[in-house]
Amino acid sequence: MTVLSEIERIPSSLSSLPAGSGTFPTFVSVSLIDSTAVVIVVLILLLLAFKNLNRKNLSTSRLLGLGRKELGIGKMLRVFWSELIDRVLLQRDIISDKVRRFAHLCMFWGFVGLTATTTADYIFNEQGNYIPLVSGSLSWIRLLGNASGIVMMLGASITIARLIGVRKFRERVTFSDAWFSILLFLAGATGFLTEYFGEIAHSQSPNAPPAAAYSISTKASILIVIPYSAHLILIALLFTSAPVSAFMHVLRVPSLRYLDRVGNILAKRKETSSEETLEKQTLPNMHRSVKEDIMISEIKAHYEKPDQTNRTEEKDLD
Repeated sequence: MTVLSEIERIPSSLSSLPAGSGTFPTFVSVSLIDSTAVVIVVLILLLLAFKNLNRKNLSTSRLLGLGRKELGIGKMLRVFWSELIDRVLLQRDIISDKVRRFAHLCMFWGFVGLTATTTADYIFNEQGNYIPLVSGSLSWIRLLGNASGIVMMLGASITIARLIGVRKFRERVTFSDAWFSILLFLAGATGFLTEYFGEIAHSQSPNAPPAAAYSISTKASILIVIPYSAHLILIALLFTSAPVSAFMHVLRVPSLRYLDRVGNILAKRKETSSEETLEKQTLPNMHRSVKEDIMISEIKAHYEKPDQTNRTEEKDLD
């Protein structure tokens, strides 16, 4: 048998191996990862529901109900899409500091890209098989993940560098912002380390068997165990701390701004209309109570354009 024939046999022999052989499922089974992720997401949703669906926030439902009645579903949807595009996707008119806005955009779009990568991997590679970085049919998943990770870490790195080196910036940033940025950076760094050492482990033992369903194997390569463990722990921290960290900004800030804009539109309509049946102060008071209930003033103070003095100070620091 020639060397050439041996090489030709390698792809077929690898394809006959159990799913996930030689890569990360040799340490933690895919089924355990998936089930744990579902449990964490459900717990977070329950906690958020408990925190927000209480009597104090009933004014939010009243405001949205009045918005549907007075403005119509079409107008409410147009306001929603406007806020989504301008304030979330493009983050316009939120942060006047250009460096901070750039860092925010990097972290946001990097995280979105990593979410898309995870979703694509679940759909097209549910069993957790090895994916080569290039020349494979699913290599685009790894390339998307790598590009997204670099963008996310760039934003987190800028934020951390400014936390260390710019005193005024450090004084304005909350603990939740710092916690979130540092966790993002560490999760990204351990992700790249996991990928690098996982590549080495796969090249050394491509036929290493995967862990049994819903289990962790003690026989996995140490090159996978150490970095992958650190990566999973950091991701778990990122999600479990979501209700109290800046992670919730992706939902909280757009929601607050949407409610604020709907309330402002209703208040203006009330002021200019002489045919309303409600008393003059109903809408402004309702709008104010919504702000107080969900602390929108705190979010605004943290994110909206600072006054001219603060703007001058930030320009001097940059």
